Amino acid sequence: LSYSLLFSLPGTALIRYGDEIGMGENISLPGRSSVRTPMQWSAGPNAGFSTAPKNRLVHPVIREGKFGSKKVNVLSQQQDPSSLLNWVERLMTTRKQTPEIGMGKGTLIRLGHGSLFAHACEWRAVKIVFLHNFSRRMIRIRRNELFRRSEKIFEIFSSGKLIKEGGDIFLPGYGYLWIRVENWS
Repeated sequence: LSYSLLFSLPGTALIRYGDEIGMGENISLPGRSSVRTPMQWSAGPNAGFSTAPKNRLVHPVIREGKFGSKKVNVLSQQQDPSSLLNWVERLMTTRKQTPEIGMGKGTLIRLGHGSLFAHACEWRAVKIVFLHNFSRRMIRIRRNELFRRSEKIFEIFSSGKLIKEGGDIFLPGYGYLWIRVENWS
């Protein structure tokens, strides 16, 4: 949800290295060093980061635990279509293919759901609507609250299959949805 929101807003979306694989930190290290551990490229020695002896690394590799390089690394996630890395790559690709975000006019949409953040970007006769549910409860968004009958809508990125043709949108708890709108002008 947070990454979907970050990438749907105008401006440059920044993530720190390792965030794309869900890499953890080494909080036993002082200050900013805790978030500057070597990138976990593989489950191999030194997490595939370096062939140097372990004692020559500037910061130790996170090897063990649920965020250790044995469980969280680029190589294993590249091979898993449902991994966080592959999801982030799909998100980035969708963002690159959606120039309306950076080039278009942004507007907030008020729908009467307190936990729903809805906004749109319009550019060159294309409109993209973004919905983000900050509640753990499902939200029902009536199609006529958001779209005219003549408008065609297409899901371009979401937390799951959410749109029924001609029907309302049911956005699950912490769900998100990006919609391309045609015939909106």
